[in-house]
Amino acid sequence: MRTTTRQRLTATLSPLLAALVALAWAGGALADPSAAAAEEAPPAASATTTVPAPPPPPAETVPSTTPSMTTPSTTTPSTTTPTPTSTTSAPETTTVPAPEVRTQRSQPPTAVTHVRAGSGPALPSPAPAGENGKHSAVPPSSLTPPLPSTLGGSLQGVPSFFINSFSIPPFLLPIYQAAGAAYGIPWQVLAAINEVETDYGRDLNVSSAGAEGWMQFLPGTWSQYGVDVNNDGFMDPYNPADAIFAAARYLEQAGGKTDIRAAVFAYNHSQAYVNSVLLRARLLGGTPPELLGAITGLTEARFPVYAASHYSDGFPATEGASPHTVAGTTIYSQDGAPVIAVQDGRIVQIDQAGPLGPSITLEDAYGNAYTYAELGTLATLYPVLETREAQPPRTIVGVSAATSASFGATRMFRVGSENVYLHPLHVGAHVIAGTVLGHVGAGVQPHVVFQIRPAGPGAPLIDPKPILDGWVKLQNSSAIKAKGSDPFATISPSAGQVLLESKTQLERQVRGDHGIHLPTCERRLVGAGRADRRVLATLEFLSASKLEPTVSARSCAPASTAASRVLLAPLPGATAAGDTLDISAINGSPLLGPGGPPAIAATAVRKLAALQGVMKPLQIASATRIAGAPGSVAQARYAGLIHVAFTPLGTSAHAAGLHSAGLTPAQWLKLVARLGEVPDPTVQSKPSPAAIPDHPGSAGAASEGK
Repeated sequence: MRTTTRQRLTATLSPLLAALVALAWAGGALADPSAAAAEEAPPAASATTTVPAPPPPPAETVPSTTPSMTTPSTTTPSTTTPTPTSTTSAPETTTVPAPEVRTQRSQPPTAVTHVRAGSGPALPSPAPAGENGKHSAVPPSSLTPPLPSTLGGSLQGVPSFFINSFSIPPFLLPIYQAAGAAYGIPWQVLAAINEVETDYGRDLNVSSAGAEGWMQFLPGTWSQYGVDVNNDGFMDPYNPADAIFAAARYLEQAGGKTDIRAAVFAYNHSQAYVNSVLLRARLLGGTPPELLGAITGLTEARFPVYAASHYSDGFPATEGASPHTVAGTTIYSQDGAPVIAVQDGRIVQIDQAGPLGPSITLEDAYGNAYTYAELGTLATLYPVLETREAQPPRTIVGVSAATSASFGATRMFRVGSENVYLHPLHVGAHVIAGTVLGHVGAGVQPHVVFQIRPAGPGAPLIDPKPILDGWVKLQNSSAIKAKGSDPFATISPSAGQVLLESKTQLERQVRGDHGIHLPTCERRLVGAGRADRRVLATLEFLSASKLEPTVSARSCAPASTAASRVLLAPLPGATAAGDTLDISAINGSPLLGPGGPPAIAATAVRKLAALQGVMKPLQIASATRIAGAPGSVAQARYAGLIHVAFTPLGTSAHAAGLHSAGLTPAQWLKLVARLGEVPDPTVQSKPSPAAIPDHPGSAGAASEGK
């Protein structure tokens, strides 16, 4: 680890301490990460980076889903002022599309007005960089129409301090949380170390002692603790996922589960360093969950165009007699490029001739809405997958018999163990991530306009560019987008890796994992895409931790049974159901015995309590409360079971009376403007010279902390 001077660290403590005192004075209760760990621990010009090309998209005549990964790359702005150019040509069409994303620097919003289906103006010229080299988006508040007076009042709920001071690149949040859960280390400590060592990857200089990479490991230490999170065959200290997981592994080996202060001191033998890290971690621990949930809910998604693309700052304008600017990002691609669902969700609007031409809107489980406008064509069919089973399941609440997937289908074919039924695309259709929703139209500059309206009553349209930037970074760096195919298709992912996987990847693994025992009806729900991603990830997390779960068969009970909602994901607009999981056995051992719950039940509960961030259960109920497992409660009705409940998402949360939990419209605008100001770190899409090949049996192949 980098040797940091006491003077530099001590100098940073004063403003942090002042902020902490201010928060305490305001009544904010900030948790001590040391205590949390003890309680929660279970036993020149910008260069374009290219990434491995995925397989080509499906034929236009057969609507389907794209392969599980898209692999765009991004341009990292330099600190020098670029020479403005008058035009930028779109990427050339290739025989096998290689999704590559290039981002351009800021420009005035009026320069991105374009004409549909015909000749259009040249792409706007880049604007000079700011003093710190960060090319900020045009402030959304200056381009978004003013909020109604009833919605634009003073900020409430989330103190503006947290929004104004938020500095973590959003794509790192799921990596911190997955690594923390895998090794029993608070994610806030990992983030704090990352900030102190390299300013979240923005300063990757090699230290005078030879420490390098995102978390500043010495080469000898890296060879011992490095991990290959994204399964690309290399343990790379310059890959953020590999480096953050390695730091968590080091801290766990240093006793971080029980004494985080001592573990951080082992990471860097300086009390000033330890104080700085733990103070930062404590501040992060005080970040309102509403803020973290809002950011994380928009963090993990696919890039909306499955082809070589580029986009930039600035909002497009409508056409006609009264043109006006709208909040959105213009993504330039190639004629006919597939436009895909960025998340699993429900189609809530299809407009053949709206203000921005043909458009379609998708709403995800969180309640975030994604609109694709100025499309060349809209898809007419979408796939519904159904796993073939030996025996039909019983009907359960809200779900018809499995054969309902074929009802109304215009075509059926088989792919492996699944029947694929093609249905007419309509409002209310439930689609999975990667489903083709339309295609980019023809023209001199083929493009699509992408818009985001976050979850919450009265939420405004926000600037999508900071969100798109995060998706690109995450796809370049983490396990879920490492290659042009599923990186875990031929291996058994670790407990931390499964938390970084997409819902589609998890669905495949849960159905094929012999360590997860599901009733037939629940297996069908998983195959039909109706299972909550958090439930799927929890099952795989336990299985990868050598705690093989058996899901209770009572979830397949008749409709009158209240417990029948297990595994069933809540539909947009529904009540808070489907965000629960009942486990009746671990490793084949029933959780109800003559002497009470077996010891393995307590082990499983503590492992579940280690989940962090959006994966953290709202409640873990069983017959007895388990010491050392936050969120564990004793409820007699769950005798013989471990009942795991998650926070309702999206509109389900509102139905459950959680309206006040989200951000206000004014806060959303403020947050996205802040995210646009956060400098982006450089993310390597290929192994660095410091990467070490990961061979079976090596340190990087070692299992994570159990």
